[in-house]
Amino acid sequence: LATHEICNGTVNTAEAWKLTGPTGAYLPTMSKDADGSGCLKLWDAVGGTGSGTWSQPVSLLPNTLYTLRWFAAPGGTAGGYLRYSITRPNGTPIHSGGPVSINNGQYQWGECMTTFYSGGNDLACVNFIAHSYDWVAIDNVQLIPHALVNGSVNSAFRWVPTGHTEYLPDMSRSADGSGSLKFWDASWGTGSSKWSQWVGVARNTQYALSWFAAPGSATGYYKYRITDRNGNVIYSSGSLSAKGQKQWTAASAAFNSGNNALVQISFVSHSSDWVAFDEVTLTPLQRIPGDINGNGIVGFEDFAVLQNHYGQAVTPNTNGDINGDGQVTFEDFVILQNHYGSIQ
Repeated sequence: LATHEICNGTVNTAEAWKLTGPTGAYLPTMSKDADGSGCLKLWDAVGGTGSGTWSQPVSLLPNTLYTLRWFAAPGGTAGGYLRYSITRPNGTPIHSGGPVSINNGQYQWGECMTTFYSGGNDLACVNFIAHSYDWVAIDNVQLIPHALVNGSVNSAFRWVPTGHTEYLPDMSRSADGSGSLKFWDASWGTGSSKWSQWVGVARNTQYALSWFAAPGSATGYYKYRITDRNGNVIYSSGSLSAKGQKQWTAASAAFNSGNNALVQISFVSHSSDWVAFDEVTLTPLQRIPGDINGNGIVGFEDFAVLQNHYGQAVTPNTNGDINGDGQVTFEDFVILQNHYGSIQ
């Protein structure tokens, strides 16, 4: 419970997942990834009764927006259904949804996501609940906060290492002994090592990414990369230098999230001399009122979005709802008109 992590999201075994009811099983012969890690399987004795549930307790960061992401595949040709919930330890709901139609094609994996707010809760249980007689498989479950966790690092928690990496508990930018993350290249410039973290973002929003880097020798080199959930690059850097042995240097970048609700931030090695980084922060930049598409300019593209949804009820602060009342109306048009031509 102390890890804030879904254990065995890419399942490997059913360890940490608890099955309630007779209609569920661990399926070792099927997984989303080609690693033979297995998955979780659910079906209903009678459709819609929820006779089987896979559950796992997890700790939460209070008052934080989360995305729960998983992949599901139907066992039958007609597809299947499941429900999900996030509950408090006493069983009362924090968030729930479904039935979700899993109709990607027999044994074909499809992505599912939901977003919820943790409120004052620091403990919860993630539940997947059967809802159809045809079985459904679940794999690659992730619980992702909409904040970079351990920017001033404390531990390597939630940062995922690849290649030549190390957590440095005795080196940090702050005098709090919180530690930092270190990587280096097996061969110069190959990018063979990285630290990565998933983070939830608001769509079509400008973000500032900032961090501190320090080389282990006179100079070290590295890159950073921001990718979407399919691995497509949203923004990336060329080779960046950190100078002055074990001296921290501030760095920053800005990018637009586009139509993405999840991104992965990676720091990538680019020299055989090691580089450490610490105090990584991701901050949404306040938009100009009327900048609907988040490109930093209030222009005709924003007007076109508002016009296409005029008179409609929409999710607040999307699709032309500038004042956040869930309606696209003349009031939103007036705000856009008053800021037309503004540049961030």
